[in-house]
Amino acid sequence: MDAPQPAGAPASGFPIPRHDAARPSGSSSASGAGIFDLLRRFADTRYIRNGISGLSDLHLVVGQPPTFRFDTELQRLPGAEPLTQCAIEDMLFPLLAPALVEKLRSGAVEDADAGFEWQEEGLSFRINVFRDRHGIASAFRVLPRAIPSVESIGFPSEHVWK
Repeated sequence: MDAPQPAGAPASGFPIPRHDAARPSGSSSASGAGIFDLLRRFADTRYIRNGISGLSDLHLVVGQPPTFRFDTELQRLPGAEPLTQCAIEDMLFPLLAPALVEKLRSGAVEDADAGFEWQEEGLSFRINVFRDRHGIASAFRVLPRAIPSVESIGFPSEHVWK
């Protein structure tokens, strides 16, 4: 993973705000934000240009504040404290199947993928959970709400398909 930008440094002129006005219930991390506070940012229209969100990933790593990928640049959540192993588990484990959580806790699994659909917000995520040298970490990738047509994304002409 690339080195994150300094806390508060905007990438492409779009700084990530520190906190949302409305706080949902649920666990909160050392950063003061719960997992739903963090995931809700993927639905924020301030990050959408030409129908495409500039936010693509959320990284949770022990010893680092929550970090978003925005327009290919990693940005730490401004003002957030570094995450602890306990904070990551409190945010991550409620989204995973109990059997997977047990395997992660026991060390039987080093790397796992899961899906999470947040119907109320209309968001779906692929979650990669893994162990690094500091403990359990994760990367959330927001999935598109609809699969765009080849024409709408400007894919090269039809001769490429032949």
